[in-house]
Amino acid sequence: MIKRRCLLQTARSLNCRKETLRYVFARRYYSVDPPTISSRGKKLRPEKPNIVILDPKQIGHSSKHPHPHHNRGQQNSILEGFDFEFNSISEPLLFSKKASKNVSHPQEDHQDLIQRETEKLLNFETKLNEHQFLESIESFKPVSKVNDATHLLIDTNTYNDLKSNLSDSFTWKQLYSYIKFKSNLKSKLQHMVKIDLINKIFFEIWNCKISESSDNQSVTSPTSSDLVTLRIKLSERGAKLLILTDNGKILKNLTRLKQKVKNNMKNSNLSIELNLSQYELLITSNESISKFIEISINNILKNIIVTNWDFPSIKIENFEKCLDLITKICAVDIDLEKNEIAAFGMKRIQLATRLVNWVISNDTLNKMERLEDWSSKNDRKWFPFNDVDSLNWFAKNETWGRLQTVIPINSSKKLIESLNMVSEDKIDRLYEFFTVANDDKYQSKLNFSKDSIFNNVSISLGTLIQNVSGEKHIFQSKLPQITSKLLDLPLYDKNIPTVDQLFSVDSHDYYLELSFAPPITDEFTSHLPPIKLWLELDEFNNTIPSSIQCFMHLLNKEALIQTSHLPHDYKITVDKISSLLPLTSVGNKSTLIDQHGIKVFIDKFRFLTIKNFKSTSQLNVNLVIDDKPINIDYNFITLNHYRILRLKYMDKYLLQFSENNGGKLGGRSAQIDFLLDAKNNEMSRKDFGIFVRDIFRF
Repeated sequence: MIKRRCLLQTARSLNCRKETLRYVFARRYYSVDPPTISSRGKKLRPEKPNIVILDPKQIGHSSKHPHPHHNRGQQNSILEGFDFEFNSISEPLLFSKKASKNVSHPQEDHQDLIQRETEKLLNFETKLNEHQFLESIESFKPVSKVNDATHLLIDTNTYNDLKSNLSDSFTWKQLYSYIKFKSNLKSKLQHMVKIDLINKIFFEIWNCKISESSDNQSVTSPTSSDLVTLRIKLSERGAKLLILTDNGKILKNLTRLKQKVKNNMKNSNLSIELNLSQYELLITSNESISKFIEISINNILKNIIVTNWDFPSIKIENFEKCLDLITKICAVDIDLEKNEIAAFGMKRIQLATRLVNWVISNDTLNKMERLEDWSSKNDRKWFPFNDVDSLNWFAKNETWGRLQTVIPINSSKKLIESLNMVSEDKIDRLYEFFTVANDDKYQSKLNFSKDSIFNNVSISLGTLIQNVSGEKHIFQSKLPQITSKLLDLPLYDKNIPTVDQLFSVDSHDYYLELSFAPPITDEFTSHLPPIKLWLELDEFNNTIPSSIQCFMHLLNKEALIQTSHLPHDYKITVDKISSLLPLTSVGNKSTLIDQHGIKVFIDKFRFLTIKNFKSTSQLNVNLVIDDKPINIDYNFITLNHYRILRLKYMDKYLLQFSENNGGKLGGRSAQIDFLLDAKNNEMSRKDFGIFVRDIFRF
């Protein structure tokens, strides 16, 4: 084995015979020294060694996949609104920032358009010559109606307004130039701050004096002109969308006009109030700004898009609560009486439709759940769950926490080990729960071959969190103090021949999971199981079409085991899954002979990142129902990116460490799953008991 060193060869070391190769990270320097020449004590000039610099690909040190965070530098604009997960389905995919400059968007966000047009209108000249800014400062001088013998009288409010406007509108150098222009004062000006220069202008150049009487009206300022209050009558839908869209960002952007015009207009007072009881917009400012805002508001309201609402009657528990949350997230107005949905732009309507299909997909999943509490209920306390980014859009609406057993540091009480909690009675209850047949009247009409149906048995580690009232609970993958245990496990794949490749090759596998919900055209299709497509990514982050897998989840059984005295909880899952794409005998690849709609979807699908991908909104699937082939259009819901590392536990179990990125809607999380290889899709009581005990020993 070649010995590697990271030392640079000095001039004297060239006299020694060496046949080793010098290795430096990301580059290798290969040099062969000449044979040793006797110098008899004389100092010879060192010969220039022949160095060949190889790139990472030539030395074989190329990563299987790019760095997962190589696109962190690309950030979205803050004005993109709620379409933060990915580009619209109808828009072209933007592969780079340079390409995005040359691509036109026919359905451009009207809010961005209004913002840019506003900035153009307010793009006043900033480079003023000396004469212009001197006249501008002079225009702030108070106007006297009745002159005092020696001074101009101004009240305290006028003085404070003028001082604030001068300080915000002009620089120190401009005020300094004005004083030099108006007087011969040059000494000590260099050591004054801006407020001292303003006071010198007031009291020495303008010869002003603050009046002691508060009702003195002898002097007025051009900046205290009369304000105009404009009332704009809005519709109920218009007022609602102005408030919901990005939490009122449209109105906030208009109030920022004060900052835009403060340095260029004499009166920069501006306030915008929305009266929701009477649906009125009150604008208080000078006449020009008020008129500009009125025109802007009218143009914005003209861009409201109203379409038909395709979900008039959905019988789902707590659907009204879900609809309120979707209305808030997507900034849409849904009128169930008229079956209409309205929003600023089609993107928000498409997002609302996706979220409704998300709720439908969770409801159509045939799911059974069992909660087991294997810990003592004494000395337990509810601790808040702070990893909000790992939750999906619906779970973020609740406040979650975990019940944990509180044990003092100096307590002599010992914790119960996880293996000691497992008993034969508990395993019997769990095995009976998983093996009881569950027939569904809708799924019984679906015709699948026996070879296409299989069961997945897994145990996951995570935390069981619940809301404050304890009525709801979800299993979330949050694993503290688990990384050290994973590093001690070997890789499941034994095809890595050398130790060098163990560190130079990325052993993770990268997948995309696309979820689809059934249509609700009739009672039968609305109860069809959801579908998921899986695609593998190559080392260049491109999809591999031959790796496609299409699964229909027929049944999902979960047993949630609460262990409050341990850092984590357990979830035992048995999934009954049917594969819609049979595998070929060559290369274990899928065939798309009977699923032309899936082939069309994959041909049009393009993926770059979790935020940049292009796909169609529907997936056409061929299903056999009552021995008749029927094509059904499933609706696209969401995309998840998985980074999976396969490890081996106890030399017989597959351990999958997965990092899931579902974007802003799906959340980001990491989970650990232990998989049981069920022979012939049958799980015996003995194998199940051994599997549970082995995993609880981890």
